[in-house]
This record gives sequence, C-alpha cells and structure tokens, in this order.
Amino acid sequence: MDDEQNMDKEIIYIGDPMCSWCWGFAPVAERLREHFDGSAEFKLILGGLRPADRAEPLDDKLKSVIKPHWEHVEKLTKQPFNFDFFDREGFIFNTEPPSRAVVVVRRLAPHAAFPFFRSLEQAFYTENLDITQVENYAPLLQEHGIEEGPFMNLFDTKDLHAETSADFAMAHRMGAQGFPTVALRRGERMGLLTVGYQSYERLLPVIEEYFAA
Repeated sequence: MDDEQNMDKEIIYIGDPMCSWCWGFAPVAERLREHFDGSAEFKLILGGLRPADRAEPLDDKLKSVIKPHWEHVEKLTKQPFNFDFFDREGFIFNTEPPSRAVVVVRRLAPHAAFPFFRSLEQAFYTENLDITQVENYAPLLQEHGIEEGPFMNLFDTKDLHAETSADFAMAHRMGAQGFPTVALRRGERMGLLTVGYQSYERLLPVIEEYFAA
C-alpha cells in the first residue's frame, strides 16, 4: 500500500496522560497502532481532562471521587496502579502541563509523541511521578531521544500553550465527551468509534470493517 493510500485512513486517539481510563486503554491503543502500522495513520489529540482553568487541589473529597475510578479501571483492565498517590497533600490535579509536554514532543519528533504519552501515563500511574511539574520530564525525554534544551525552549511559549488549547478544542468539536475516545477517518468520511474503554478484540473488527468499506 503506498503512502497516499495510507494517508487516506486515520485512527484518531483522543486522550489525556492523567486519565485513568486512558491508562487502562494504553495496551489496547498500542496494539491498534502496531496492527495498523503501514496501513493507517495513528493520530494523537490531547483531550484536556482537567486543564488549568478546572484544576483542583487533591483534597479528601476529590480523592474519594478519583480513587474508586482507579480501583475499577485496575480491576477491569489489569493495568497496575500505585495508590500511594492518594497520600499526597495539596496536589493540583492539572492535566494541562503533561498534555502540553506531549504537544512539544509531537512538534519536535512526531514519531515519539505517542510513546512519550504512554511513558507519562506509566510514570504517573505506576511510579507516582508528579507529571504536572516540568522538571520531572528529563528522564522521560531522554528515554525517547528528545533533547531537553529544545523541549524547554518551547514548553512555556505562547505558541505551545495555544497549540495545546487547540487540541482541547478539537477534541470537543469531535464529540469527545469522555476519554479515551477513538475516531476513524477514511477519506472525507469520519466517525466516532468509541467514547470510553473498549477491548482490542471488540474494536479491531469494527476498524477493519470501516476501513474496508
């Protein structure tokens, strides 16, 4: 299949690096990306789960809302979670900085955007790393061959803030009312595949049928 045909098909993944269901969906997304490698583009859009304007301190009330979700995701998906996170005091649940970090990596090295997104998820959910703080990104950048200097030069610019907000707005326009959301495009035809978690086994035949039609 030539490059022009590949560009005619897209799997569009809308997620957030601090979304528990996105972490649960991570192996599914990776398998889909690998399965369709060479036959469809895999596009990542940042959804904006709790951007700065809606970020809240992690008080007992918010912990009581979030923790059961994590427990449910862990039970259903078998993805590991580090519940030491809930011992934190005063943590600001702001998903904009890690989302912006992914946008910077997408700008610098597009092929590394989704792997970096996955590394952020894993660091947050299994290592209890505070991925809202830019100083914690250095080892993850190194892991994916991203130079820290160019990354830092872009991270806090108006341009990158705007590009991140544009991702959030696009996700909203596409109807992503929850995360993860997966949309499919073939030529001029586009539709939502799923809003929320689904297994690889359920999604694969639907995607194959959509692209074959």
